[in-house]
Amino acid sequence: MKMLSWLLLLFATFCVALMLVLTFTQPEFKQDVSLKLIVYTIPKIPLYLFVLGAFTTGLGFGLITALIGYLKAKVTGMKKNKKIKELEAEIALLSAPAASQSFAAVQPQSPRS
Repeated sequence: MKMLSWLLLLFATFCVALMLVLTFTQPEFKQDVSLKLIVYTIPKIPLYLFVLGAFTTGLGFGLITALIGYLKAKVTGMKKNKKIKELEAEIALLSAPAASQSFAAVQPQSPRS
């Protein structure tokens, strides 16, 4: 079953790569275009470089955002685990004398003559 899932993943990756190659080899994507961003004008470069640049930029921002969220969750989990250990130690400390006091109360006292 594991081999089948790996083959399916390999096939899907191959199909996506083939689709991208066939798309970007079309003459429309090879045309040189210029882009003006507010004040700065980007010189003429092929259109597929703009598409790849936008994809890469979006992927980079997404990965950075996911990494920040993961690290925040990790730190929060570590703080909560530390607090849990502190509370468990406090429970153990508070329950130890209570157990010995209840044990002392149950023991019969020897009669004094």
